Amino acid sequence: MLNILLIALILLAAVQVYSLIKNYKALSVKNVWLTELNALIDGENYIEAEYFGINLLNQYASDADLHYSLGYSAYKLGRVDEALTHMGKAITLNKKMAAARHSLGYIWFYDKKNAKRAIPFLKEAIKCTPSYNRSYNTLAIVLDSEGETKEAFKLLKKAVKKYGAEATSLGTLGLLAFKQKDFIQAEEYFKKSIGLSPSFDAFCNLGNLYSMQLDYPEAVAAFKKAEELEGSDKQIKYWLGSALYLNQELKEAEVKLSEAIALDKAFAKAYLQRAFVYKKLKKNDAFLADYNKALSLDPSLKEKGEKNG
Repeated sequence: MLNILLIALILLAAVQVYSLIKNYKALSVKNVWLTELNALIDGENYIEAEYFGINLLNQYASDADLHYSLGYSAYKLGRVDEALTHMGKAITLNKKMAAARHSLGYIWFYDKKNAKRAIPFLKEAIKCTPSYNRSYNTLAIVLDSEGETKEAFKLLKKAVKKYGAEATSLGTLGLLAFKQKDFIQAEEYFKKSIGLSPSFDAFCNLGNLYSMQLDYPEAVAAFKKAEELEGSDKQIKYWLGSALYLNQELKEAEVKLSEAIALDKAFAKAYLQRAFVYKKLKKNDAFLADYNKALSLDPSLKEKGEKNG
């Protein structure tokens, strides 16, 4: 009897070992293809990643990571509905996958323009992984779009304090503070964001903040920093030209506004702003040409022109 029991235990142990080895091998195989798939995505080779992933579907149709990767690639290739399908499949297969839930919320808000559909996915992403900073940031932006700016600010501020600051989240906090007319706190957040990761967006936000406070020298300095980081953006050149105009640096303003117009021949606001520059420079023919061009492109600018006339 003892021998039979011993044999049974040995057989059970052998089955368990076999199962462990089989699972280990399966996991090792998955690690290989998932690493390769992620490398393609990280390298922005989305067509190759999609092709590679599709070839894996027959064997790994129930793998949440595979569907997430296919959804991400489809999104980057501009196929939003297909991305939603794969992301939805991913959270069905892995209910705790925060990244897929965040992606669903992101797509529903930014691409489908449906904040109410986005909010539950983002809240679920936070519930699945409370330290997933990106979900707090996106949820704050969505809540703000629904008129819940104070709630958005409170949520994101608490998350940053608890889980650490990222440049993007600090920038969003700055914008939310700005919308609540707390300019001192907005400036602080923008500067902290720049300290972690300088970006043209953060410098633009800082420049617009200084412009609102009529601190034109500081606005010019901030927009120049933004231009250093993104020299081919027409909006940055327009903001810089406008700040230079308000700071009485007329020749420099003319140059930057002309550069903005060169990037977009239909940039009505840039024509109007350059018209004001020409008026102060007493270049009357150039003033009239730009003023009329601006109104022909956008008749609604006439009111602004009359106020500055």
